[in-house]
Amino acid sequence: MLPSRLAQLEKIEARAPVVSEKIIAMARAAANEAEFRRPFANLIEDIGREFDIPILLREEYTVASGRIDAAYNRLIIEYKDPGILRGSLSHKATKGAVDQLTDYMVDVAREERQQLSRLAGVATDGHYFIFIRHVDEDWLKEQPVPVNRHTTARFLKLLFSLVSGKALIPKNLIDDFGSQNQITPQRITRA
Repeated sequence: MLPSRLAQLEKIEARAPVVSEKIIAMARAAANEAEFRRPFANLIEDIGREFDIPILLREEYTVASGRIDAAYNRLIIEYKDPGILRGSLSHKATKGAVDQLTDYMVDVAREERQQLSRLAGVATDGHYFIFIRHVDEDWLKEQPVPVNRHTTARFLKLLFSLVSGKALIPKNLIDDFGSQNQITPQRITRA
């Protein structure tokens, strides 16, 4: 299992530059959210097949606070018109997207009886990603980051970790690959 997780991380890093270019191109070509959302969803499905990862997609379903654009297992995505988001959480449209996404995450956790901390949210307009988590009883609303190979790799790792059930976060990677793991020293000496 550990080698497959490492291979998956390496493959994500290798594919991220091409995927980020595709996302940016989709955003530039789209006149509105709907024209951006469909190709983005198709891209995610293609990558899931390429990585042999089953991705459960639920689109446009209603919760108490509104209609969720997309949920991939435990990742909620809020799509926005390309070009509407900015690099600051204080920007009106950006703040609105974040508020909407946090409301959706609360609703999904309540309606599906999940722990809020096991969900994640991403808002995107194809130019920016905004990553949101609920950690230690508080919201972690990160500043918007431009779509590029690094942020796309992060998005894909988050997406696939929420599919597999074990998050690809530093603590889990240290647990799996750190020097305290009994398997790691064996792997290193054989290499």
